[in-house]
Amino acid sequence: MKTILLVLAIHLAAYSANAGGDLVNNGGGIAEKNVMFAYQRLENYLRMCLNSEFCKLDQSQKQIIESITKGLEEERRTPNQIQFVSEKNYPGTFIINREVKVAKTGSRIGSPIFINTDLLYTKNELGYFIPVSLSEAVAILVHELGHHYGDFQHAELDLIGVRVAMLMQHKTYSTPLLPWSAQISAMVINPDLENSFPEVLLYVEDQVIDISQQFKDVVYCPKFTIPIPILPIPDIPLRNKKPLGSLIHNVHWNSANPKGDSVALTIQADLSHRCKDSSKGKDMEGRSQDFKLEINFSASIDKQSGKWILNPNSIKLAQKHESWWKFITLPGLQP
Repeated sequence: MKTILLVLAIHLAAYSANAGGDLVNNGGGIAEKNVMFAYQRLENYLRMCLNSEFCKLDQSQKQIIESITKGLEEERRTPNQIQFVSEKNYPGTFIINREVKVAKTGSRIGSPIFINTDLLYTKNELGYFIPVSLSEAVAILVHELGHHYGDFQHAELDLIGVRVAMLMQHKTYSTPLLPWSAQISAMVINPDLENSFPEVLLYVEDQVIDISQQFKDVVYCPKFTIPIPILPIPDIPLRNKKPLGSLIHNVHWNSANPKGDSVALTIQADLSHRCKDSSKGKDMEGRSQDFKLEINFSASIDKQSGKWILNPNSIKLAQKHESWWKFITLPGLQP
């Protein structure tokens, strides 16, 4: 793991130094994709806020969010409603009250929302460009969409956007492969504690891969399990049922194995399922925390651009049971 981290660090440092402005303002970078993903899923994030006391909304703020939520279907009827423009290339586009803004829009439902690409990336102290996060993109969109439903003050819309973003951060696990770079990372959003399934996203350079449905397809609540005391052989679950809801936590990178210009990566996390048991003649609900999630995928370096490219066919998800009492390990195999 230390070797591949060093290789990745050297490569990313070289790429950052040579690529210069190619990481920024190209209209197709990771920040722009975060904005578009937030736009597509905004209803889910707004409902999270409306259903949570953590957002601490007063009645007028709730009404604004409810108006935005109800109007999203009509908003999206505008073709290319979200547009990315550079203030540097088109001076004055985002100057409002003598200040350069990150976005602007009109006052009607469906008005285009213009995003200032110059402010979507921030260079950190090591010289790496850090993109606007998904939660920050949500805050921007809440502010701009709010202008479509009334003559509200900028400060008020800023506050509402920040509160939605803070709730998202509270429910999000984000784990970059390298702590100073966002070029390869994983993100999990747990909407609520009972009846939902998490959003699971993989970030590789300018790619955002949503594997939420794959996660939902592989998780299960076993009615009965045949224990196997030998690592790394998993226990054998029988008569599986789908959970009523699930949480992912303790997300971390487990391994990175290089092979030429590619690397095989493994992420592990703990699972907490809400399960229903009918074995005693009536439905009983409980929470099972005996399982782990494993995500495997590979990425390779594109020789033309120098960027990492994820191989979508390499993505494999599995639910595993790792009991504390497993005490035999087969030689040459790692658990």
